[in-house]
Amino acid sequence: MFVDMNRVLFFLFLVLCNSLGSRIFAQVLKIQAPDTVLQKQTAIIVMSSSRNPITVAPKFDKKGNYEFKDTFSLPDKRFFLATGRGLQKLFLKDKSQTTIKVTKLENSQYPKYIYNGYASDAYELADAMRDGFAYARYFSRKGDNKETLANYDKKLADLDSLYTSYLTRAKSLKEKELVEIFTDKSECEYLMLKGSLMKLYDKENGIDFLEDAKLQSVIDRIDVNNPVHASYSLVPLFLKCKISSKYTDMPLEWATELVKNVNKYIQNKDIKHNMDMTVIMYATTYMNSNQLEKFWPFYKQQASKDIVDMYSAQVEAMINNKSGVMAHDNEFCDAAGNVHRFSEFKGKVLYVDIWATWCGPCKMEIPHLAKVVEHFKDNDDVKIISISVDTNRKAWENKIAADKPAWTQYIANKQQYAQISKDWGIMGIPRFILINKDGSIYDGDAIRPSNPKLIPLLEEMAGQTANHS
Repeated sequence: MFVDMNRVLFFLFLVLCNSLGSRIFAQVLKIQAPDTVLQKQTAIIVMSSSRNPITVAPKFDKKGNYEFKDTFSLPDKRFFLATGRGLQKLFLKDKSQTTIKVTKLENSQYPKYIYNGYASDAYELADAMRDGFAYARYFSRKGDNKETLANYDKKLADLDSLYTSYLTRAKSLKEKELVEIFTDKSECEYLMLKGSLMKLYDKENGIDFLEDAKLQSVIDRIDVNNPVHASYSLVPLFLKCKISSKYTDMPLEWATELVKNVNKYIQNKDIKHNMDMTVIMYATTYMNSNQLEKFWPFYKQQASKDIVDMYSAQVEAMINNKSGVMAHDNEFCDAAGNVHRFSEFKGKVLYVDIWATWCGPCKMEIPHLAKVVEHFKDNDDVKIISISVDTNRKAWENKIAADKPAWTQYIANKQQYAQISKDWGIMGIPRFILINKDGSIYDGDAIRPSNPKLIPLLEEMAGQTANHS
């Protein structure tokens, strides 16, 4: 199985570290947005670790002016200006004033910002860095590695040049309290992009990360115990580049090396805790039950106790659900309220979809599942069912009525789903379960309908001679 470690851990660690390294100032801002369309797109977002984000909708006067004054009594407040361009971080300070004019930019879907007052040069630098260090400038939007590595040397040279320029501007900012923030920002974004590009180059060219001295010289500039570096997701990049490339497609060995590196390099308790969480999320996603059984005792000795306690039930359930073990005979209901069990389908290959109407990734799989169902519509040896875990039964009924799916639909009530989750170690959906004809488990965490390997697998399990020409 191919695993894109860079992308997986980048996004996992970004979620886990979103509260680290954020520094803001407060409290007064003026916005000028003469265009009524831009006014409707504009909002101020207030973020804090103590509650969910707060959205403030500006009330512009007839001339398109609005003044924001901070009245929120929240710890570690962070302010962002939301427009058609995305989120712009705000740097506000007591007894100072910043004016941001938002105007349309010709031949562009994005607005233009003009800054005056406090931190105006910092905002301009932030805009330059947003464009110069834009991910899409260096990496293919389609995930095409060949396209990404085209003009590889030029991209590295461009990054070096931009970094030097941004660093010089950061050190020259008028507001000295912003110098460190933008110096760190220049360094971190540069290291992330350059390190990721070099790592991808090595991977595509069969070069072991540990043997690439140039890559290691870049990676060694990352301080894995620095919360600011952690907030830019540099810690997982560092740790991955300290693992031999020979383990890339070996989940058990790779995760074991990752744990060793976490304990070798990281002393900061918060950062280590986040990486411990990242490791077990990776393990429960990519390891099979046999691999997880070998990994779990080792992990428990190294990881934070609260994470071990949190994942124990799920991991133990996954370990117990080995291929060949008889499947749990869980209960669920049809639309009329009649109770059904997995054992009803013994004698058929059973593919189970656990989903909910509120689950975006679940709904993304539905068109793919429909194609699988269509493929096996005349094959009585394969049975495909969906079990909703919606607590809002009406939402499920409306979805089924609207979509009219061609395969059997069930719903699990709260108690039934609690038992299913416990038995199968489910902590997130969608989850797919594959059961053999004899009622034994083939895979308690099976491949998704969007995986092109599913149809050939079901054909093989059903004993059907497949023609894959």
